[in-house]
Amino acid sequence: MSVPQMFTDQFEQAPVRGDLDLAITKSGVITGTLTSVSGAVQVGSVYAGDRVKLDATVTTPGQVAFVPAADTDDAIGVVKRVAKKAAFVVGDVIEVAYFGGPVQYHVAGATVTPGMQLELLVGYTQELDTKKFLGICLDYAVANTMHRVILMPVNTLA
Repeated sequence: MSVPQMFTDQFEQAPVRGDLDLAITKSGVITGTLTSVSGAVQVGSVYAGDRVKLDATVTTPGQVAFVPAADTDDAIGVVKRVAKKAAFVVGDVIEVAYFGGPVQYHVAGATVTPGMQLELLVGYTQELDTKKFLGICLDYAVANTMHRVILMPVNTLA
């Protein structure tokens, strides 16, 4: 007879490699802040149904931000209408219906930034180099720290 595993603090459990971010995976929606950065499409607002991409300038682990995607940019998803709003300005919290599969926790092998295409090499994520595609980086992370990856089918990117 085995003894069940017991955690003394049920509210401070950190995710481990392979865990799913169930809130995102179940809802199909990523929540984040709408930002506008130099070089991005400069607009006063975005609307429900507009395409957005992850803000690669974010350097706070766990913080997600989006910027409008130009017609020629790869987008991570589209803005979702919420009950009281269909137009959003910089600084608003938005919900994005994303393209991709489940969101899973992984360990970074080097610094990774939101929107980066990743591969898995000896158990650590790194920028895509060998064409062994894993998914898209959701969170900023430095080497040996946890971050989330949007898992994607192998042939989704050219």
